Amino acid sequence: MKKLILILLLPYLLIAATEKDSISNIEYKSDEIIVIDDDFNAVQKNMNTVLNSVDDLLKYNNSIDLITRANFASEAIVRGYDQNRLSVTIDGMRMFSACIDKMDPITSYIEVENLKASEVSADKSDMSHGISVGGSLNFITNKPTINNDFRIVLDNQISSASEYYNSKGRVDYSSGNFATLISYSVKNAGNFTAGNSTLIGNSSFSKENVKLNTLYNSSTNITHGLEYIYDHSADVGYPALIMDTRSTEMNMLSYQLGMKNINEVILSWDTRVYYNRISHLMDDYNRSDEEIMNRSVMPGMYMPMDGTTETMGFLTKNKLLVGDDILKFTLEVFRMNAFSDMKMEMLETGREMYLINLGDIETYSGGIYTGYFTQLNESLLLKLNGRIDYITRKVNSEFARATAESYWGNNYSNNNLQLNTSANLQLEISESQNANITLSRVERAPTHLESFGFYIYNIADNSIYIGNPDLNKEKSYSVNLGYDFHSDNFNLKLNLYNDYIVDYIAGLVDDGVEVVETFAQSFKLFQNIGNANITGMEASIDYNINSSFGLLGKLKYQYSQSLTYNEALPFTPPLSGILNFSYTTNSYTGVIGVEFAAEQNNISKYINIEDSTPGFVILNWRNNYKINDTFKLRFGIDNIFDKYYFTHFSINNLPSLGRNLYLGLVVGM
Repeated sequence: MKKLILILLLPYLLIAATEKDSISNIEYKSDEIIVIDDDFNAVQKNMNTVLNSVDDLLKYNNSIDLITRANFASEAIVRGYDQNRLSVTIDGMRMFSACIDKMDPITSYIEVENLKASEVSADKSDMSHGISVGGSLNFITNKPTINNDFRIVLDNQISSASEYYNSKGRVDYSSGNFATLISYSVKNAGNFTAGNSTLIGNSSFSKENVKLNTLYNSSTNITHGLEYIYDHSADVGYPALIMDTRSTEMNMLSYQLGMKNINEVILSWDTRVYYNRISHLMDDYNRSDEEIMNRSVMPGMYMPMDGTTETMGFLTKNKLLVGDDILKFTLEVFRMNAFSDMKMEMLETGREMYLINLGDIETYSGGIYTGYFTQLNESLLLKLNGRIDYITRKVNSEFARATAESYWGNNYSNNNLQLNTSANLQLEISESQNANITLSRVERAPTHLESFGFYIYNIADNSIYIGNPDLNKEKSYSVNLGYDFHSDNFNLKLNLYNDYIVDYIAGLVDDGVEVVETFAQSFKLFQNIGNANITGMEASIDYNINSSFGLLGKLKYQYSQSLTYNEALPFTPPLSGILNFSYTTNSYTGVIGVEFAAEQNNISKYINIEDSTPGFVILNWRNNYKINDTFKLRFGIDNIFDKYYFTHFSINNLPSLGRNLYLGLVVGM
């Protein structure tokens, strides 16, 4: 019935946003961009002045939720799709988590001071940064600019809930045709306090991040850019998991050549080469002997684990003007190696054991993207996307091959060709109303972990997962309908969407595995478990009541179902939203914000063991006060009433921060 209703509504709900300029002047972007240092809209811009973290930024995107495993490194999911089903990039560059327990999602390597925007294509209308069944998420970092002279911004903040201290800063300098930007961040936090003054042990962390960019204009239309990011974290406690991060280190280096207005046809051509390496070390040495001896998985032993990923790639993009139409081309090639292993060290008697979880899995991928944009008439704009990716993987480690021979035989490699298409039609109903519809067919190859992961423990369902090199590709057929009303002081956006997923990949219990005392868990083999359906809505309003007062509201709901098991898919978002009231003068911005979520009883019980989660409402108060041109003061209280709560995406129902008072001083020179 839901599918029938959506089909009947298609002619009436053709969806949003075409510009009034000629097509040659339009800059096409993903369906939602949240910008930090540019004017997104008046109310949103005011909200940006009180952001404290990348998580704060992502919350303003109505398609995103955050999986939490600690007071650190939340994982962004889009419309219920986790990072396995997303293409996540930084400035278009590929990066892959090193931890098999997802302790280091890509969002953990970005800081708010070096981030310009998050670019989300939840409707799959943009495939230029790669694509998956859940869409794409690209983080756009700040870049230096010519003629920015010299400027230093220092920002120090303390907060109460975890004795948290954050020192961060940014230096901009330019001279002639050269410019540079340096940013840094240092964070330290103790154990945090949840609502009702509940202390959560083993939740401290420390983290450092440095980003360096240089820019050189060799001519009026040619630029050279060099970018380096270093990120390090240590002693990160994960109270929701059985392991803690001892250290994580990431190095990323890239060179970019940019050309603009090459001739009347080639409007721009950007080429980038890049390299990144992530190393992640986790262990349980700081856990008590009692916990180690009595836990459900592998009791009586320490399990230090090491993981690394190494990625190098080439990316070239160009934009062409062909008559009155726009053509975009992207060519992408990358290679990725992933390795992870673990030791099993007995607390009492017994010899040490060794296991490889990811046996030096080597991935090669090449992709070609083409986008075509044409103005059909004064009110209709058509955007067509096509992308082809070829992915090949193999297991290089002979030890890993021998260990997994009983599961995989001699099948230690696989190849996948991905064919992805989408069409977006945008209709200008009037000067204040737009509508659009996006239809897409997207497929994804199984991840390296789904294909060749070995003995991967998932604490959420107390199961050990084993990869399957014979998995079929997962495919989605999607429709996204949107409506946008905008005036001088009011904006309304509405999205309705439906995804039909074929050959959904999940772990199912493998009865062929003989469970021994050391592994008193279910063993699950990644399999294609049939088809599924996801339906949802997203709505937002942005209202400038007058020159001082503003209102920002967002609301979303999703319903999902596995057609094979007649239950919800994992990580289905409940009805949730935010409502923010802002007051702004020339020197002050204050925001009273409400975050809320309904209880979630539409849960997965077989595919993944979830429990129903209660609803919550919390109240926040955030402020930004400009003392003078040099000093700014940021202060506020999150979770004012000290509510004890957790979201539906909190692993093991890890509670969120309780009442948190923060104070920050920003110095700009």
